[in-house]
Amino acid sequence: AAGAAYAIPSKTVTLITGDISFLYDSNALWNKQLPNNLRIIVINNSGGGIFRFLKGSSEIAEMEEFFETGHNINLGKLAESYGISYEFCSELNSLKSCLAKLFKNKSVSILEIKTPSVYSAESLKKYFNFIR
Repeated sequence: AAGAAYAIPSKTVTLITGDISFLYDSNALWNKQLPNNLRIIVINNSGGGIFRFLKGSSEIAEMEEFFETGHNINLGKLAESYGISYEFCSELNSLKSCLAKLFKNKSVSILEIKTPSVYSAESLKKYFNFIR
């Protein structure tokens, strides 16, 4: 996403990613060439919610213990450590205003959307059905 934003400076490039993927690749934020047209939306369901979506792993009683990657990482502090603008949203009724702030910002920005892990998989299934 950073490379795409760098290559297309006239467009806003938005990365939508999960918390574990974001944390795994967060060292990319070290890049001193991060373009100001990059926006990052992190869906934080507290780790590995995709395994609730996948048939097989979602049916195992020990799924949370062995498949999910729970964490207590403060994404706001992580963003601050890189000098990146950050917003947090955990309520559906404030999502529009959080998104508006994200896209009005004139520099690289991160929006963390906190979601309950038990509902994330169901929401993703509904979204995929909707876009079909």
